Amino acid sequence: MTQEVTAKTDRVCKDHRKCQFPELYLSKPGTYTTDAECTEVISCSSTEYETDAPTPVSQRKCAAITSCDLPSEYTVKEFTASSDRVCGECVVSCPDTHWMVEACTQYSQARCQGCSQCGDNQFADPVCSASADTTCNNCKECSEGEFYEARCTETANAVCSTCGTCSSTEYELTACGTDNDVVCKSLTVCSSSEYEANYPVNVSPRTEDRDCRPLTVCSDNEFESVAATVSSDRQCTSLSI
Repeated sequence: MTQEVTAKTDRVCKDHRKCQFPELYLSKPGTYTTDAECTEVISCSSTEYETDAPTPVSQRKCAAITSCDLPSEYTVKEFTASSDRVCGECVVSCPDTHWMVEACTQYSQARCQGCSQCGDNQFADPVCSASADTTCNNCKECSEGEFYEARCTETANAVCSTCGTCSSTEYELTACGTDNDVVCKSLTVCSSSEYEANYPVNVSPRTEDRDCRPLTVCSDNEFESVAATVSSDRQCTSLSI
């Protein structure tokens, strides 16, 4: 810097101002007639990071730190003094046949896992959902005296029912089986002119219908030697001559 000469004074020269880096930087160089200008180096705030470091002739540059917002984003890499935060896109739903073991958190991605498959003689209840795995249960087995009203399926347990019994006026057409109840049918009623050829003796339940047969009618030359019963025919004997 100079002060020009006059008729009565000499030229006055001064050194340009020195900027004390890193507190100050040279924001405007000095000229032949003007001094240099120094500016204070700024500091980045708590919500900013440094994009460009200051130099003796340039200012520090700062930028806002990126915010990762749940539930759509999570933090892959945290910010530093000189680098921004890195965000990743959260998985918000798992593909078919998978469920979400862990949802996306501030610092971790969501985690999906394949739905469990139930084994033989098992059924799923509840079935796999978006947020819970399949729960496998053992299929019920029917006990003696029961039949399967419904067999175990992939999603439902077996249903067992107690075998029915036929009444005294019925006979067992079909016995109670593994997958069916007993089937009963009304017994045939023998008329007064019939007897039951297959009358049961302490048989319960009956497994066949009554066999009704016509009673023998004695001729004019015969007499009834043995009377008919419910379960036997009458017997006729020839008259003596």
